[in-house]
Amino acid sequence: MIDWKSLIKKFHKRIPAGYVLYLAPPANADQLESAKNALPAIIPSEMFELYAACNGCSLDAGGTKYWFFVPIEGMEGLRKSTEQWFLKTHPELAGRFYPFIDWSNGDSMGYYFSETGELMPGLYCFEHENYEHEEEQDSEEFIVRWNSSIFGLLDKGAGND
Repeated sequence: MIDWKSLIKKFHKRIPAGYVLYLAPPANADQLESAKNALPAIIPSEMFELYAACNGCSLDAGGTKYWFFVPIEGMEGLRKSTEQWFLKTHPELAGRFYPFIDWSNGDSMGYYFSETGELMPGLYCFEHENYEHEEEQDSEEFIVRWNSSIFGLLDKGAGND
């Protein structure tokens, strides 16, 4: 069994001064069931294992929470706000990107599905800086695979596994 809380703490060991890591209490059975019902059936089990250990984590500063792993209740909002970036130019991407990590800079990370509905391996990041607001732009330029898994992200760092 993976010790998700220890991995999160390891990942965030270089928190800048003024920020405090907050680990939310574990998601309860109803919250996990809600997530399973809202997400495509083929989401990897590691995501549900992570949320069974903590329903999100944030960096807190001055009374403000900057969510990293967004709580289950915030996943749909993150998905919608991320899609708003590219739906006008890339409507074919609707419902294909399911972020649950918020980098607090306009980027988000999560699971990505192919045009045929197959789960693409690993975690993908929407890189808002690379999005050009042009229909002709290939989506692979702004939705990019970064890590093999949540475990890989937390154990080795972003893009390092």
